[in-house]
Amino acid sequence: MDADGWPFQRIDCVFVRCGDGGLPTLRVAGSRRVFDRPVDDVWASDHFGVLATLEPR
Repeated sequence: MDADGWPFQRIDCVFVRCGDGGLPTLRVAGSRRVFDRPVDDVWASDHFGVLATLEPR
C-alpha cells in the first residue's frame, strides 16, 4: 500500500502472557477506547487509551 492509502491511525495492542502450554493465560473479554475526548477543552494525552477487560481462562 502506498503512503496515500495509509490509515494514519495507531493500532494499540494488549499483551497477555502465555502459560506452559503456549496458550494465553487470560482471555480478552472486551475492550474499548478511552481518553478519546477532551474534558473542559483539555486532552488527557496526545494518545488515546485502551481499556481491556481480562478474564482467566
